[in-house]
Amino acid sequence: MDELIKQLQEVLGRARGTEMLAEKPGMKAVPFSLDYFRALPDAEIKDVFFIDGGQATLFETPEMLIGVIRIAVIKQNGNRTALVERQQNYVVIHTSFEESGLCYEAMIVGGQSFKINPNESALKDGEVRASFSKVLDVLRKKAELDKAAEHLGESLVVLDGELDAKAELEKESLSKLKGKIVGVVKSQSQITNTGASLYSALLDMAPESSWWYWPVMESKNADWIIAKLSSESYQPYRIEMLPKANKEEILAILRTCSQDLSLPGYPYGLLVADQHARVSEQEAALLKTMLVSELSKETKLLKDSFDTHEMLNRIVLRLSR
Repeated sequence: MDELIKQLQEVLGRARGTEMLAEKPGMKAVPFSLDYFRALPDAEIKDVFFIDGGQATLFETPEMLIGVIRIAVIKQNGNRTALVERQQNYVVIHTSFEESGLCYEAMIVGGQSFKINPNESALKDGEVRASFSKVLDVLRKKAELDKAAEHLGESLVVLDGELDAKAELEKESLSKLKGKIVGVVKSQSQITNTGASLYSALLDMAPESSWWYWPVMESKNADWIIAKLSSESYQPYRIEMLPKANKEEILAILRTCSQDLSLPGYPYGLLVADQHARVSEQEAALLKTMLVSELSKETKLLKDSFDTHEMLNRIVLRLSR
């Protein structure tokens, strides 16, 4: 055990670095400076919309997947929150062949359908074509971005996760977002140019109380702000904004929403949105049971290895009622 502790001390005691390690294309690191630490603006109480999504796979074979996507919208004003909307859709993703080769068709039951290239570089896992579950991730992210666009206006809209898009479907939806839209990122995976934790490096230099730090990198797509939104917070979080956003106004509003003692420094509305969007294991198990029950009624079509769209649409539409 003593040897283990010694090794840990060596790792954690190394130099913290002089800048973030820029790992994404189009991103350039900015050297650390104490001048980039700023005091948070005074808290401002306004309506804020928080959006999060959840998903579950209900049935999967090599040629198709049936899943469910749930999107929740929470409005927060000061310490008051309210559920604005909770939308649930069933999704069918299956293989098909076009002139160009293998294709995935994704159908939102009662809504749109999309053609997706399983060999798109943003979706592939190494040399292997994209999994159905990866496509389900993309559809959920697209649904979150589309829901955010519906609520854009005078109020701030906050997404759980990066204000970024990898797949083409996501990029189309992200391009429509303008104005007061931000993403709050819980991940602590960023490192510095010595391999140390980015957040640990900043905390070593930071003031005792709450603060925000910018710039940490240069990018045309979004500004990354590292912020400790409450003096009681154990850690800072990354807040992504569009380049021309009014940073102080947005941080003043977010500060007000991030004082709940359940997780100080993190917007409470996102915690509530996660609770409403999450598809629990118990819910997923119940939905799977319902799906299997409906599938068992389609004995003739089941023998055709799910090769019929009408069967899929009929089953999932029944589940939607």
